[in-house]
Amino acid sequence: MIAMPHPVASFLWRSTIFWAVVLLIGLAAIAFALLMLLTEGWLISLVITAAILVVLALFHYLVWGRSLLLETRAERRGVQAQRAMEQVIPEEQFTLILSDRERAELIEYLRSADKPSIRDIVERLRAFTV
Repeated sequence: MIAMPHPVASFLWRSTIFWAVVLLIGLAAIAFALLMLLTEGWLISLVITAAILVVLALFHYLVWGRSLLLETRAERRGVQAQRAMEQVIPEEQFTLILSDRERAELIEYLRSADKPSIRDIVERLRAFTV
């Protein structure tokens, strides 16, 4: 059975968070007022300058960063796909032990396939034929 939260406990939890936020805002306002008195008004200039820099940074991202991100999306996907393929299919060499009869049958089978990549394999197999 799943325990449901008690409505009264949920209300108390929400009201506790609400009062904590109100308390933090009040403390921040008091700290801001004290800093305003100590800096003789320079704090407002600093806050306005920081806000302007944030707005400029957001504008820069929207104009240049977003377009660059969209332009390089295909390239990043290609690199990610290549890395995924390298992780999924590791290149391993293995030894295939065949008798002379099996090797001849394999060469005949591959020759009948008649594909350029298989022709290279046939030539390599013929090099091992004694």
